[in-house]
Amino acid sequence: MSLINEKNRHQTLMPPVILLWIFAFLFIIGYQIVLTQASWAQNDTILFQDDFEDGATDGWVLSPGWNIALDDGNRVLCYSGFPEFEMRGSAYPNVSGWVNFTLELKLKIMKGNLHIDFRSNPGAKYWLGIPEGGGCYLAIGRNDNGSPWNQQIIFSQEIWELSKWYSVKIILNGAHIQIYRDNKLIIDYTDNTDHAILTPGGFAFETFFNMIPGRLVKQYFDDIKVTLID
Repeated sequence: MSLINEKNRHQTLMPPVILLWIFAFLFIIGYQIVLTQASWAQNDTILFQDDFEDGATDGWVLSPGWNIALDDGNRVLCYSGFPEFEMRGSAYPNVSGWVNFTLELKLKIMKGNLHIDFRSNPGAKYWLGIPEGGGCYLAIGRNDNGSPWNQQIIFSQEIWELSKWYSVKIILNGAHIQIYRDNKLIIDYTDNTDHAILTPGGFAFETFFNMIPGRLVKQYFDDIKVTLID
């Protein structure tokens, strides 16, 4: 009887030991998740933000044709004009100098083509090219020792409808570039070439028509935010 009792005693003690190990494992995992979430929160530093509701463009450098307009009662940054051949309507904030950052914005294209430049500086830039009514592409341009060149890198077949608002997010983390439209990843590229742009820069909008001077270009932009990635 004593052997049976001893066996029953061990069987009774085993479940609490197992539960203790399970509890300790879950505690460690939960603690790591909390630390990760806290780290993300600390990195959510806003570098630039504008929703244009104050009606001002003081924080921007704008070429002719840009203004604040109303769209269904909401104030937005608007380009409306007739750019000449090789001329573009450009807009960029008067702050820059970022390497790893996330650019978020809303845009609506009524007429014309659009470039969203990022990590842009006088010598180099990437850009998201959106031709009117077509797909889009990621491109790079550099001016190496006075010899400018550019190259389209990767294409997306996602069609951008005219007169429709889209949410865009561009994530730049080292050589890794991700572009989302309406929370869908449409471009995912890592630039492992010798031409990768890893120097500080900003962002800009360029509106134009290729080879068709004097044609109306009209585009809206809103809820622009740049956040730091450590």
